[in-house]
Amino acid sequence: MPQRDTTGLVSLAVSTVLHVVVLLIMAMIVNSALTEPRLRPIDVDTVPEPEFEELAEIPVEAFIEPQEPDVEEALIVESALPALEDDDPGLVQTESVSPDAEPAAWDTVAEGLMAGFGSSGTAGPGDRFGGFGGDVGRRLKQAGAKTGDIQVSLAWNNVNDLDVHVVTPRKERIFFAHRLSACRGQLDVDMNAGGPLTQEPVENVFWAHKQAPYGRFHVFVHHFANHGGRDPTAFEVHVLVDGQRQKFSGTVSFRQPPVEVASFEREVPSTIGGDPVDDFRE
Repeated sequence: MPQRDTTGLVSLAVSTVLHVVVLLIMAMIVNSALTEPRLRPIDVDTVPEPEFEELAEIPVEAFIEPQEPDVEEALIVESALPALEDDDPGLVQTESVSPDAEPAAWDTVAEGLMAGFGSSGTAGPGDRFGGFGGDVGRRLKQAGAKTGDIQVSLAWNNVNDLDVHVVTPRKERIFFAHRLSACRGQLDVDMNAGGPLTQEPVENVFWAHKQAPYGRFHVFVHHFANHGGRDPTAFEVHVLVDGQRQKFSGTVSFRQPPVEVASFEREVPSTIGGDPVDDFRE
C-alpha cells in the first residue's frame, strides 16, 4: 500500500493555525481600542462652603472723611443775625453797585472808593458834627476813631469782647470780618478781640462827610468772647446821623445771639442845597 505524502497537510495545518492566531490577536487589539477606558475615581477632600453673616448696609457718607470747616467763626456769627425784611421804606442809594451783587464781590469796589480818604473823617476843632463827647468821646479819641455823616460807636466796661454790627440799606453787614462796605462804611476801631485787653474798650463804624448812603440802618451788638469779665455785660451804643445824636443801652451775655439795639433811617434832605433837616428817626 503506497504511503501518503503528509507534508502538504502539515503545512496547511500550520498555516491555518498561524492565521487563526493572527486573527485572534487582531480581534483583541480592535476590541481593546473600541472599549471605553475605565476611569478610576479620585478621592478629593471637599471643604464645606463657609457661611457669611449678612452685613448691614453702610451709607456712602461713612467712608468720606469729614473735612475741617473752612468757614471762620465770624461767618457763623453773621448767619446768626436775624434776617432783615425788604419792606423798609425810603431805600435810596447813591452808589451804582448792583443790589444783587454779593457783599464779597464788592470789596474791590469798596477799597477803590475808600482810597485816599485817610484821616479826612477825623473830628477836629470846629467840626460841625464833632463826634461824641464825654467818656465815650475820650475813648474814641484815644483810639483814633473817625466820624462823619454817620458814626456808630459801642462802649462797655470790662475785658470781654463785644462787637458792633451795622447793616447798611443794601443789607451789607459791617463787622470785624467785613470791615469795609461798598457804600464806604468802615469799622476802624475793634477792641478786646485779641492782644492787650482794656477795661475801657470801644468800637467804631463811620461814614466820612458826604459819603454815607440814604436808607435804613440796623445796629446789632454781639458778645463774641468772655475774657473774664462779669456777665451780663452792660453796654452803650452812640449813634450820630447828620449831626443828630442818640444813645442806646442794654446788656448781653456770652453765647447769646446778636441783639438788635437800634434801627434808624437817613432820609434824603428835604432842603436842596441847604443843611439837612432832622432826618434821624429812631
